[in-house]
Amino acid sequence: MLSGIDPNVPVDKKGKLNAENPWKAALKLMANPKDFLDSLNAFKGTIDADKVPKQNFGAIRTTLEEETFTPEIIKTKSSAAAGLCDWIINITCYYDVVVSVEPKKAKVAAA
Repeated sequence: MLSGIDPNVPVDKKGKLNAENPWKAALKLMANPKDFLDSLNAFKGTIDADKVPKQNFGAIRTTLEEETFTPEIIKTKSSAAAGLCDWIINITCYYDVVVSVEPKKAKVAAA
């Protein structure tokens, strides 16, 4: 979700995640917990500013459809991972609302 936004996320020329080992890339992002948390807290503003590539949310859809991708299930392994799971679900819902409502707002303003 942070591809093309966070400079610590390795991306290819098309802006897609380009890491042989995505877990190592994730560990690098989380190396400074405060900075990582700040970036998650600022992500809503990044969505509002229309700076998140559409493909970032497209890439997460298959994971969101998995039965095991719920905070309750993931919490059995890690409460921190459960929090991230919850954040991903909620920020994706927020993005979906923004994407569907903003064009309607523009049409109303134009009318």
